[in-house]
Amino acid sequence: MTLIRTVGVLSAVVLAGSLTLGAGCSSSTSGGGGTADSGPGTKDTGSVATDTGAGTKDTGTTPADTSAGDDTTGSQDQGDAALVECTAPASTASYTPATYVPAVAHQGVCSATQISAFVTACGYSMGATQMTCNAWQAANAGDAGNACGGCIANPSNNGGLWLDPYYKAMNNIFYGQPNYGACIQLLDPTNGTACAKALDADQACNGVACDAACMTATDPNGFQTCVMAATGCNSYATTEMTACATDISADGGGVGNTSCQPSAASGDQDDDLNFIIGLICGSATTDAGDQ
Repeated sequence: MTLIRTVGVLSAVVLAGSLTLGAGCSSSTSGGGGTADSGPGTKDTGSVATDTGAGTKDTGTTPADTSAGDDTTGSQDQGDAALVECTAPASTASYTPATYVPAVAHQGVCSATQISAFVTACGYSMGATQMTCNAWQAANAGDAGNACGGCIANPSNNGGLWLDPYYKAMNNIFYGQPNYGACIQLLDPTNGTACAKALDADQACNGVACDAACMTATDPNGFQTCVMAATGCNSYATTEMTACATDISADGGGVGNTSCQPSAASGDQDDDLNFIIGLICGSATTDAGDQ
């Protein structure tokens, strides 16, 4: 599983990396970092085995590198290579947000075992690889899949994952993150739907602007820099910050900070996948939050 970039949720939420689900994914590692919306800017740097942390300077502390990374052979270490920046953001003039499809809680189509199998194959642990995730998708998602796989990777974006529309349109690549918007929608009946709509619209706009621009970037802050330059998405970011003000409150008490992102406390991003997939695709008894 190759980490192409990391995506943020909202300005006060701890960030979670994105997952690539499916064959044909880009081979770039951490191509751009940062966030999918203009609020957060912290990068998750090591959520998958294939994210080697390119761009971290070699300290020169190993016996083989005695010159603090500036080898006398004339060739640079991978760690010493100059960071590759994103190119200019693509135009978002023709971007129109997709119609929001509300999530439904506790559909009961995934058992705890099935959820665990997905997280093991496609989650953020070191054991999850592109090969294991491809195998999960082939067996569970798409037309040849099953009800659980269809709920986790639902093309309507109301399942356990939020799938980046840019990648979905490009060779049917499933590339996503835990569906924080759907979780907020379900747990906040008053403000959650407006927040989820705004979050999805902003994330998708930033993807249109910067996914291709950052495809081969290695700068860990590249995606965030690209997003900041993508002025065509500013209105969506403003709407998101307003609509989600309650759910992502400054004191951290909103459902987006607490229930929907247990990794804020545990530090384990797989906890977000377990909880949100359990909330949407599991039954009340298989909800990861009740296990």
